[in-house]
Amino acid sequence: MQQDSINETASAKRDLPKCPICEYRIEPAYWADHYQYELGRLAEPTSEAYLNPSNQNKGKRGAAVAAKRQLEGKGKKKASVYEETLERIQKNRTQRADRLRNMNQTGPVEAETQHDSEVALRVMMEEQEGSSEVQTCFICNERLFEQSGWEEYEWAGQRRVRATAMMEGGYSGAGFATANIVVSVEDEDASALHEMVSGGAPRQGFEETVSEWEHTTKDNVQPTQSTLLIDSLKARIHQLESTKAFNCLICLEPYKTPLTSIVCWHVHCEKCWLQTLGTKKLCPQCQKITTPADLRHTFLDNTNSKHLYKRANDYLFGRHGHSVSSKLAVAYLIKATALGNAKAEGVLGFCYEFGIGVETDFVQSEHHYLNAAKRNDGLSMARLAFLRKYGRPNVKIDRVEAEEWAERIRHKPSAIQWILEAASLHHDPAAQYTLGVCYHDGIAVTKDEHAAFRWTAMKWYRLAAEQGETVAIYNIGYCYEDGIGVEKDVHEAVKWYRLSAEQGNAFGQNSLGYCYEDGIGVEEDQQEAVKWYKLSAEQGYPWAECNLGYCYQNGIGLPKDDTLGAYWYRRAALQGHARAQHNLGFCYQNGIGVECNEKEAVKWYRRSAERGNIFAYHSLGYCYQNGIGVAVNEQESVFWYYLSAEENHPPAQLSLGYCYRNGIGVPKNEAEAVKWFKRSAEHGNALAQNSLGFCFEEGIGLKKDTARAVYWYHKSAKQNNPWAQCNLGFCYANGIGVQKDDVKAVEWYKRAAAQNHARALDKLGIHLQGGIGIQQDLQAAFEMFKRAAQSDHISAQFHLGNCFEKGLGCPVDINQATYWFERAALAGCRNSHERLRLLIVRECLLSPESFSSLSTMNEEDLIYGGLIIGHSAPAA
Repeated sequence: MQQDSINETASAKRDLPKCPICEYRIEPAYWADHYQYELGRLAEPTSEAYLNPSNQNKGKRGAAVAAKRQLEGKGKKKASVYEETLERIQKNRTQRADRLRNMNQTGPVEAETQHDSEVALRVMMEEQEGSSEVQTCFICNERLFEQSGWEEYEWAGQRRVRATAMMEGGYSGAGFATANIVVSVEDEDASALHEMVSGGAPRQGFEETVSEWEHTTKDNVQPTQSTLLIDSLKARIHQLESTKAFNCLICLEPYKTPLTSIVCWHVHCEKCWLQTLGTKKLCPQCQKITTPADLRHTFLDNTNSKHLYKRANDYLFGRHGHSVSSKLAVAYLIKATALGNAKAEGVLGFCYEFGIGVETDFVQSEHHYLNAAKRNDGLSMARLAFLRKYGRPNVKIDRVEAEEWAERIRHKPSAIQWILEAASLHHDPAAQYTLGVCYHDGIAVTKDEHAAFRWTAMKWYRLAAEQGETVAIYNIGYCYEDGIGVEKDVHEAVKWYRLSAEQGNAFGQNSLGYCYEDGIGVEEDQQEAVKWYKLSAEQGYPWAECNLGYCYQNGIGLPKDDTLGAYWYRRAALQGHARAQHNLGFCYQNGIGVECNEKEAVKWYRRSAERGNIFAYHSLGYCYQNGIGVAVNEQESVFWYYLSAEENHPPAQLSLGYCYRNGIGVPKNEAEAVKWFKRSAEHGNALAQNSLGFCFEEGIGLKKDTARAVYWYHKSAKQNNPWAQCNLGFCYANGIGVQKDDVKAVEWYKRAAAQNHARALDKLGIHLQGGIGIQQDLQAAFEMFKRAAQSDHISAQFHLGNCFEKGLGCPVDINQATYWFERAALAGCRNSHERLRLLIVRECLLSPESFSSLSTMNEEDLIYGGLIIGHSAPAA
């Protein structure tokens, strides 16, 4: 609406009549008065003397001009009234120009300022709107304001645009207001004279006063004619830069570390400024008083992002005559990043990751890597592939995402060209380490398991380590521990881990703690392990946080504390550490260190599973199978079991085999069950080995083979699996697959019974009671039966009732005998049914009062159990 009003005003001005003397358009109401006023001024014989009496005695230049005009007037015919009027107008203008020129000579004003003043006067004398003519200076006859109203001028042999410091959103954002020249129908000469005497129009369109818009920001500045002017100037500056016309006016070279003065806003190189101000405290361009304290670092919008990125690398590596300055490099990278340069943002992320020119900040590093990687920056994708796989303090781990980033640059060495050049040409330790990682994990380069390939990674690690790169030192230890590129040597690995850890590297501290925990290359020392885990965890390294939580949860190297265990699991889990997320879910499922919350457990299992943790796959399947925190869904359970089993997770393979054997979530298929039992057993799972042995013993899903059954029972029993130990004892006791040997049977029963295995306790009690393979001991047998019966083992309950009935290893107690026979009978034990039937009949005939011992059983229980005379017992 405002712009429409301006356009209407301009159109109305163009329709007004123009004065033939001053050439201004005058409103009709003022025409008569204005015309008389102008004629009166032309008739004044000494107007110049009136304005400036000091000009009555003109110098030689004024006399020469008068003589020339007098000669030109001779020989001419008499001019018409119109020609005389034009001559008077031209004379009047010449006099005014001379008058103003002489007035400005009263002070030391340089030619450039005088030129600007005359231009300002000319601007006030010309129409501001509607003119299609090219404006020219009436003193030097040069074209003015060709570039959107801004002047180009000659200085040091170059054509320059005056304004060199550009700011987004107009000058109001910098606290300055632009000069406004108001064209009035009144006489402007007096106001023009006042401006010239007071110093002339403001240079470069600035007024040295603070604007009311001092705190205006780019976001709240509305697009006006001022912003359009700035945009056009930017375009012109970029054009000049593209033709290499934008150089420092002192050294005539491209700007190196440009500084601007807050006094005059001129821009020169830092070196040029300081050399000039060292001799005299004046701006070399405008001679205004300037001190080093007035200088500020600036970035010129004339410099495009590619130039800024190149300059950043120059400072980073000391190229092209620049001294190394990582701080200046980062400053240029930040500016180039703001202009949208993806490569610059990738290198900026690299600087934040390795603390080059800035404090190490992994969160900022990740932020810049992600932004640049979205625009296909190879360096950023390479580092994200590493960070998502191994993690950094406060950076989440996501193996799936890591693989996605690695896949985008697979077999594309050009993607890591910056890393390669920085490592090989400039010997940057961080880049050398990074290049080693690329060869180690096959990021952007072809992965090759051969020694030559591994040696390439090791070479870069060593070069970086020689320059003190602690992560590279840690990686050398890792190579020695796993035999990557070198002969495996755990003692050498510990040496490098310690060297890295003592320099504060979190990865080295965690690995050194692990070596102490498991006695790898050093003597086992759990307290020392916890010490290094703590140092690493306090730096936010998620692997160490998870390890420390495990130590607290299991009392390794320090007092057991489930609450602190869950605390450290949570810290690591919030950083995306999949193992910690699974362990935290386990804590919630079982109420370990936290309040039991099955839904929260499923949430953390799911988060861990989404990051590819095979333990979480299995745990989530178990929850779906048993309705823990979610509704029972056997098909979903099998889905998660299968994902984990395909990754060769032995417990999941066992669970999947169990589902196939029993038809849980899938059709029953004993052959498929045996296949998964076997895969799990071959991976060393003791439970699967026992299950596979049972299948061989019973011929489930395959041909019966008792010898193979004993083989798998024995492998499982050696892993201290009580089920397998009991089954192996049973095989020895009955000569199944092996020669009968009661002594060995008792030996294996004892091992299982020591773990409170109910069936083994019952079997051992039978051998003790009968003196089979061991010396008879009725009291010990009674104790075995009692322990097993309390664990709801049916056979043991029958044997315990028999002990109470007959006083075997204990006093006779018919009530206790009846109680244990009842429990076993209700569980379906046929022998208990018969013993209880006989006991009831005998007691009722001999002592009816004893029948009260059956008070705990109602009639339905007695009938169901076949205890009432005349009812038959169910099949056992």
